[in-house]
Amino acid sequence: MITSSPRDAAVLEPLYRFCSVTVGSVTADMTDRRARKAGHARDVVYATAKEILADFLRDRLALGEACDPGRRLLRGLLDSGRYGYEAVVLRGIHTAIVDEVDSLLIDEAMTPLIISVPVENTMLKEGVLAGHAIAAALHKGEHYIVDETLRAIHLTERGQAVLAETALSVSPRMPSLWKSGARREELIRQALSARELFLRDQHYVVHEGRVVIVDAFTGRMMPGRSWSAGLHQAIEAKEGVALTDPTAIRARMSFQRFFRHYRTLAGMTGTARGIGGEL
Repeated sequence: MITSSPRDAAVLEPLYRFCSVTVGSVTADMTDRRARKAGHARDVVYATAKEILADFLRDRLALGEACDPGRRLLRGLLDSGRYGYEAVVLRGIHTAIVDEVDSLLIDEAMTPLIISVPVENTMLKEGVLAGHAIAAALHKGEHYIVDETLRAIHLTERGQAVLAETALSVSPRMPSLWKSGARREELIRQALSARELFLRDQHYVVHEGRVVIVDAFTGRMMPGRSWSAGLHQAIEAKEGVALTDPTAIRARMSFQRFFRHYRTLAGMTGTARGIGGEL
């Protein structure tokens, strides 16, 4: 069951038990692999699309070149199960019932879910801190314009002039990679985007000294997720918390492509009349 409320499994558990069917849920706060595997082992599993797809991608990374089922089976027979299922949490994907199917398969259809790993980048951290210091001298309307529709920052001529002047005072703290004009503007726009376009308690929260992204659809925290291209570090600099390492992408897949792997796919929605052709 693909739903925004995986905990519905607990509410409906008496009904499933009466039918001799086991039911469980997989949620973002289940960080232990064994707990997630136990959840997926039930007859019926309630989870968000993001959790299912994340586990699918992590399983493929764990299997490596053996992610192909035929190759995995053959190698398992030849190598005493070395390439079997012990490294994965999913037991396979066969049938899915999607709640609010129009939202997931149309509105978010091409949105990719990305699995990434931290990569040490001291130069980026130093550049983000220097950019934060420079951005503190810039004022909305005078030095830059915020495009709310496109969620973009545009520096004015006055802003570019002040940027050039201010950069000289923090130049010793800036890594050489960020000293060119284009790089510096990119860094400043990132810092201003963090200040103007990403709001605390709306797009993210600060939890236990860390910036945690909030899911725009469910309102739940998504620990372990981060924005790319230095934006996450820019928000951390804004909030005055320790800067984390940036991440590198290891796997990605859109929801539309992922759900094509299911043998049987069904969905429900109360607003399908106008978008039936698209589904």
